[in-house]
Amino acid sequence: MYDPLRTNRTASSLSQFAAASQGEDSPNSLLKTSESPSQDSSQPNNVYSLDQIYNTYYSKLLAVAYRMTGTITDAEDIVHDLFAYWSQRQEEMIHIDHMQSYLIRSVTNRSINLMQSARKKREVYTGPWLPEPVVQSASPRRSGAAEAAFEPVSSGTSSVFPTADPSQSTAANSGAEQLLLRQEELSYAVMVLLEQLSPVERAIFVLRESLGYDYREISEYVDKSEAACRKILSRIHARLKPASVSSTIASEQGETFVRAFLAAAREGRLEPLLDRLQEDVRLYTDGGGKVRAALRPIFTRSRVTAFFNGIASKGSLDGEWSLVRINGEPGLRLQRDGRTIYLCALLWDSSGQIQNIYMISNPDKIRGII
Repeated sequence: MYDPLRTNRTASSLSQFAAASQGEDSPNSLLKTSESPSQDSSQPNNVYSLDQIYNTYYSKLLAVAYRMTGTITDAEDIVHDLFAYWSQRQEEMIHIDHMQSYLIRSVTNRSINLMQSARKKREVYTGPWLPEPVVQSASPRRSGAAEAAFEPVSSGTSSVFPTADPSQSTAANSGAEQLLLRQEELSYAVMVLLEQLSPVERAIFVLRESLGYDYREISEYVDKSEAACRKILSRIHARLKPASVSSTIASEQGETFVRAFLAAAREGRLEPLLDRLQEDVRLYTDGGGKVRAALRPIFTRSRVTAFFNGIASKGSLDGEWSLVRINGEPGLRLQRDGRTIYLCALLWDSSGQIQNIYMISNPDKIRGII
């Protein structure tokens, strides 16, 4: 199936920009070779206007940056900073032979640099740090065009890596969340697990699983051997296996569970949630120090049950609950007076029980969700 993030590239499309990993966007590493632009199948012919390039590649670059950083805000900043850099050097853009490859490399490098500094900031973050969710209102997912939009990337690739429908293209100014939803999505559980990786490991994963780069290209990107890249990705897949299992269960049972919870929540009951908790369930709450939330993860069914019963007795779970798609999978949203209070994403185990609960209430991460 066609995937806008999985491109056909000439053999030299990445090696041409090897020097860019040091200087990010240095035009000196982008002088044309003897190849013509038409030889790069990822490069639309004669697209050198900054506006055209922005409209053509913005959504793809935003999706890559989001996968790398875990936040829409940082992803937007990275992409906008890149185009701001080139807005002062438009006359030099004619020398870029493989535009898409160059832009993706620049965004990846900027993301790695940001992640290296962000890791230190997240060490002093108040409570657990969770990725910024991408949310859309609930809609049927497995029929018609939606079925095609979430087809797995390729045989042998986990079902947590669905592809996008090219008919769903959107202008750059239609909003970061909608642009990301029209790209290949990674489940929220995958985004959480990616936080355990180093920036370089994360780059290897994104380059391979989201962009389909071969190992030779990836090795040039991250300055590691092809064998090392293969081993790293194999280890990553092993670590992400729970998310793959969860995605399968979510597609089969997630929406049914959420609707059962919604019906019970209207009567003030939590049983549909509490009855599905695994014995060693883990609850992660991200309030960012700006709203009340648990400062440490809560482990075991009894303690998580006590937590929910406790906050429910104080009215913290009162409001309007609804079904939403969080990074493409069924999740829960609590609103009061039209304002989002909580988003809840779930990690399922193979038996259909809830293994992890992710509650996001940090206003900075849910401020644009209505």
